[in-house]
Amino acid sequence: GLLYPRILERVAHIVAAHFGVVIRPAEAHAFGASIGDWPAFPDTCAALARLAGRFRLAVISNVDRASFARTNERLRVAFDAVVTAEDTGFWKPDPRMFEAAFARLAALGITKQRTLHVAQSLYHDHVPAKALGLRTIWVDRPSRLGAAGLSPEAKAAYDARTTTLAAVADLLGA
Repeated sequence: GLLYPRILERVAHIVAAHFGVVIRPAEAHAFGASIGDWPAFPDTCAALARLAGRFRLAVISNVDRASFARTNERLRVAFDAVVTAEDTGFWKPDPRMFEAAFARLAALGITKQRTLHVAQSLYHDHVPAKALGLRTIWVDRPSRLGAAGLSPEAKAAYDARTTTLAAVADLLGA
């Protein structure tokens, strides 16, 4: 399968064509390579540091390993496990991506029953996580795009809702 930077590169060409804009291949490539440059939300780094002081942290991401490594430099926290689409060959919301994460967590002695999934996307995260029996917290960050953001619309259950990762840390007593 294609790695996330190549997908973004293709998307740049599609969006440019849709708006009748000419985009040079180098510009599309730069956009695809920009993932590691995307800023974290202002509360994220401090909240992750707080959470890491009390919990083991894992990431399930639709990006590739290299892109996440660059993002992780910005986050400044050591994750106990990182599971990417590149590792698994699957993309969220495919339950096989979550199953791969469960296997990685099990190797660390963490059971599915002791796993809490925290995420923004109802479609990509909460629908499959709840179907697999996980407890979840929805980080419903305010957006001009509405609750779904750039994700497809979805109805999903969740166990708690916050608007920031800092509020998640507060909720969990971290």
